[in-house]
Amino acid sequence: MTSRFKDSSLILAIIFCGTLVGAFAYSRLAFYQVDVSPMGPAAMLATGAEGFKEEIFWMFMHPIVVLSLYVTLILNWKDDSRRPLILISILVYCLALASTRLFYGRQLVAFVRGPIANIAATRWLARALQWQNLGWMRGALMYIAEISLLIALMRRGVPDAEQASSRSLAGLSNAT
Repeated sequence: MTSRFKDSSLILAIIFCGTLVGAFAYSRLAFYQVDVSPMGPAAMLATGAEGFKEEIFWMFMHPIVVLSLYVTLILNWKDDSRRPLILISILVYCLALASTRLFYGRQLVAFVRGPIANIAATRWLARALQWQNLGWMRGALMYIAEISLLIALMRRGVPDAEQASSRSLAGLSNAT
C-alpha cells in the first residue's frame, strides 16, 4: 500500500518539476528576443500596469515543488536506490532557488523599481545577455533535477515489509 504512496509522490514531484522546467523553457525562449532588445518591449514586460507578471506563477509553484520533493523524500527514505536521486534533485533545486534569490531577485527588483529611461542601451543589452546566459545555466540545473527524479522513478524500489512477507509466504505455499 505504501509503495503506491511512494510512487505517487514521486510522480507528482516529477509533474511539478516538469511544470517548472516547461515554464523555464517558455520564459527563456519566448522572451529571448525581448530581453536583448535595448529599451524595447522588455520595459513594458517588466513594468507598468500591463507588464508581464511572471513572478505570480513562480511564487505559486515554488512552494508546491518544495513540498512535493520533501514528501517524496520522506516516503522514499528507506529506499536506497531512490533516496540519493531524490536528494540530488532537492540539492539542485535549492541551488537554483538560492541563485534566484541572491542574484535575480535583487536585480529584478532594482530593474522594476528603477528609472528605466536612465539605463544606457549598451548597459541594457549587457545586463540582458548576462541574465540570459545565467538563466540558461539555472535552467540546466532544473533539467538535471527533473532527470534525476525520472531515473528514481525507473528504480524498482524497496518492497514494503508487508509486501515482502506476503511474497515470501506465497512463494512458500507454491513450493509445497
